[in-house]
Amino acid sequence: MKTRQVNKFLFDHQISAVGWLYAWAIAITLVLPLVLALVTGTIGEFSFAKQVSDTPLGSLFGVFIFAISMLTYSDFKVLIQNGISRMTFFKSQVIVLLVLTLIGNTINLVYGYLTLPLTGDKNFNIFLTGYNDYFNNPILAGIVNFLFSWLLLVALSMTGLAIGSLLSLFSKRNQRIILIAAPIALFVVLIFMGRTLAPSSRTVSWVADFTKFMIGWRDAKGVQPLTPWPLTVGSVVWAALMAWFSRAMFARKQLKRE
Repeated sequence: MKTRQVNKFLFDHQISAVGWLYAWAIAITLVLPLVLALVTGTIGEFSFAKQVSDTPLGSLFGVFIFAISMLTYSDFKVLIQNGISRMTFFKSQVIVLLVLTLIGNTINLVYGYLTLPLTGDKNFNIFLTGYNDYFNNPILAGIVNFLFSWLLLVALSMTGLAIGSLLSLFSKRNQRIILIAAPIALFVVLIFMGRTLAPSSRTVSWVADFTKFMIGWRDAKGVQPLTPWPLTVGSVVWAALMAWFSRAMFARKQLKRE
């Protein structure tokens, strides 16, 4: 199989999963409530606009692309058994994730803008909530909104790929143990750090300053307080780091005996 064929195989497999995500999202959040309203005789109280506004399409796609990025072992196994190298698979998977996030981001934004007359929600994503007023030109704001939202999804997908590639080095039993133990350990560490560092105003100030920097907070008076550039650049840097880590993990990846 050539690289282009690997790209097509992974894309065809994973784009179908994305299609099913949107189909189920529409069925569960729009069609099912309508059917229930008809059955129960409460159709007069049914609000299509409310159902549309209550459908977190962008969040659903974010969760789904994270899951897809993590669960790559089955495709890896099939392609490795057909003579594809680890690095070829890794590069193809990254390319496919970039394309999938681009498609998903486009659908999310088009859905948000098309349903705007129904929902009246002008802040349907992170950029519009915090950064839209930074730009005076609506066309420029729209372009940056697209790039900003896409880069966040790319960073999320690369994080999922990194976690999945790390977990794939362990047996299924150990994976379950890690998935259960890691959140508990993280929770305990956060509590310990909170108690230990709480008296230190210097530490609290450092964390607050770093958070303000990452979200683009500016203390200048009379201007929009948030700028999107730090988080945009941070997303690119984080995605690159996660891709580098994933590449290192893929180089050590082995097929498991099942």
